[in-house]
Amino acid sequence: MGKHGGGPTKANIEYILENAQSFPDAELRFSTPQAFFDAIEQYGDRLPVVTDELQHTFPGCYSVMHDIKQQQQRGEHLLDQCGRLVDGFVDDEEERRGFYKRLDDGWNDLLFTEFHDVLAGTSVPAAWDSIRAMQGRARITGEEIAVEATRRWAHRELPPVDEQQIVVINPDEAPWEGMVETEPFISFDAWRNRWLSDVNGQPIDF
Repeated sequence: MGKHGGGPTKANIEYILENAQSFPDAELRFSTPQAFFDAIEQYGDRLPVVTDELQHTFPGCYSVMHDIKQQQQRGEHLLDQCGRLVDGFVDDEEERRGFYKRLDDGWNDLLFTEFHDVLAGTSVPAAWDSIRAMQGRARITGEEIAVEATRRWAHRELPPVDEQQIVVINPDEAPWEGMVETEPFISFDAWRNRWLSDVNGQPIDF
């Protein structure tokens, strides 16, 4: 049946089955769009030609509100990453359950804004502030989970050296290659003889 839009209910189907031959000049039958077009093809020369817009209510709804659609995709990507971060970097069961609860809350916010009268750009203007707020709350939840899970892991796993340590984690399933930007804490001092290496002491270009 669906929410609305013409999907038949069980009652509709039962009525058609029970009343297929109940009308003197008509037969009720299940059909398809193609069957309709095949049936009217012979009348094509008598049908009107429409050249104007047919969609008067929501013209362009699938291309409008670009920022809403873009932020939705970013939120989905972030929360998806967070799930893998919790799976891969959180060992404590109680801590993991807490992260999952927060992650579920973030998904609830984000999935609410996927309602078809929102994401398609067909909401009333007054709704957009609330939609953006819910998308933002979902992303903030994801960012907090990502930072907390990875920093706690780094604190446990990295050697306690008196050096600044930069941790780069790729939570996606696909390998990543590119530039990494970080702002080291050097107290506005000149770089001088500072260096950058991996955990094994091998130099890294910077």
